[in-house]
Amino acid sequence: GAFSKNQLTSITIGNSVTYIGAQAFTDNQLTSITIPDSVTFIGNQAFVNNQLTSVTIPDSVTGIGQEAFANNKLTCVATVTDVRFGYTTFDNQLREYYKQNGQKAGTYTCNGSEWSFKPAQ
Repeated sequence: GAFSKNQLTSITIGNSVTYIGAQAFTDNQLTSITIPDSVTFIGNQAFVNNQLTSVTIPDSVTGIGQEAFANNKLTCVATVTDVRFGYTTFDNQLREYYKQNGQKAGTYTCNGSEWSFKPAQ
């Protein structure tokens, strides 16, 4: 819970971070996050109770804990590999879940429930 229960509206997670701990950013006002390629695991309730509307999970993440993104406003989630999800990882009003196997590098964009993908140059 290192940064929990604040009024954070944005964060930058450095490229040296490999693990996001349990409840690390719980109870803030985050609307979007970029998880760097260095992260391999996202802990239980890491981003619960925020205002997230979209999340991109990079190729490096192999596991996501229970309720990691619960109680947000997520409508779009992108992941580019097979990820082991905990029970109720995305307990949201999730309209679109997108998995693009084989496309490991690029930009995923969601407007409402419409996805577009731009491969890395």
